[in-house]
Amino acid sequence: MDNGIVKLRLINPTGLIKGISYNEVCNVLERSFKESQRGLECSKFRIIAKSDDKIEVSFIKTWNVSLGENVVPLHIDKRYIMLRGVSGFYSYAIYEHLEKWPDLNIDETRIAFKLDQNIFNYMAISEHKQRIMPTSKDRDAGKILGYKEAVLLTNTSDPRLKGEVDAIDDL
Repeated sequence: MDNGIVKLRLINPTGLIKGISYNEVCNVLERSFKESQRGLECSKFRIIAKSDDKIEVSFIKTWNVSLGENVVPLHIDKRYIMLRGVSGFYSYAIYEHLEKWPDLNIDETRIAFKLDQNIFNYMAISEHKQRIMPTSKDRDAGKILGYKEAVLLTNTSDPRLKGEVDAIDDL
């Protein structure tokens, strides 16, 4: 999908995102991630809408009891939308759980992108929440605290980060 500003490269039929290009940057995603680390894999592709101003595509995963107990009993429809002249894309999912299927409790679902650390090393959430971001090597060299997402940065590539606690949900 390409609107002249952003190019979204998707794998058909899995619906996995292969790359996100923006202006002159070929791919803003971390390249070391394997496809198996990129999330839910679907098995069907279809185009929902296509015009000069909009494209919406769908990737569907259909649940079947034969898939086993470790697979969530849901039909999942992942969607991506791109609009002309917009410097981004939209994504959402539709979940369908039929009445006679095994019980299910969903507290939350997320979509997250691992950005290329060579390009993105600073995060600004708001005027008061801004910081230089540690690299994955900084986190790996640190000391894991009470839970694996919280790391005391002990041996960092940027001395300003030494002694800080980096937590995934910190910002």
